[in-house]
Amino acid sequence: MDLNWGDSTDSLRLRIYTPSGSLLGSYYDNADGAVNGRTRLYIKNANGIEAGTWKYQVYGYRVAGKEGYTI
Repeated sequence: MDLNWGDSTDSLRLRIYTPSGSLLGSYYDNADGAVNGRTRLYIKNANGIEAGTWKYQVYGYRVAGKEGYTI
């Protein structure tokens, strides 16, 4: 999972939901050690990754105005 946004002074929060509804996160850019303006995660499981539809939620934790992003 790779979340990128333009203004590295803004802070976004990322939540990831598995197909069965379990929540992974919340992940914050600079609060969890990631580079400002980007949160990159590697989802691994020794038993394999759960099949189905994964969902995500991006929240403007500390944003001045509007902030676009790509995921």
